[in-house]
Amino acid sequence: MILPDNFTKLTFAEQTFVVSNLERVGRGLRPFVGITSKLNATARSAAQNRVDPAPASAKIGQFAVMTFGSNWTANFGPLAADYGWMYDDGYGSYNIDCSSPLASGCWAHRDVILSTYSNRPLLISGAGSQKQNGLVSIAQMFVGGEGPAPAFTYTWAQALRHGADGGRR
Repeated sequence: MILPDNFTKLTFAEQTFVVSNLERVGRGLRPFVGITSKLNATARSAAQNRVDPAPASAKIGQFAVMTFGSNWTANFGPLAADYGWMYDDGYGSYNIDCSSPLASGCWAHRDVILSTYSNRPLLISGAGSQKQNGLVSIAQMFVGGEGPAPAFTYTWAQALRHGADGGRR
């Protein structure tokens, strides 16, 4: 995983977005195009409440939300969140939805990050965080939809310009 050269200057929302996209593109999946202020606000509220976020409406401007997934964790930051979601989400992990080896919640966070989102034409995201009790509560939402792209606060193209994934994609 090659992080952009400005990674430490990015917000936790931007860092979370970059790391999730690096997981996707490293496996040949399409990246999410960008994060929006509306989805970031929803994710930030979920992080404050320590829950998975859900879209507040079926539209973001003229963009129609068709499918979504979301994750929440309390950890040491975006890289630790990614590690938990992607590599330590099975039985014996901190995943409370994986209480037995065959529980349906095992590896569900990983599945959310790596979903195709029904191959919708446009993939967008939102992330938010809040420091709580010495940890960082982080929530991220992944949305597949159709229609004109909403305004982005940060994009995958920006991450690539700063060397994410070695600037290869």
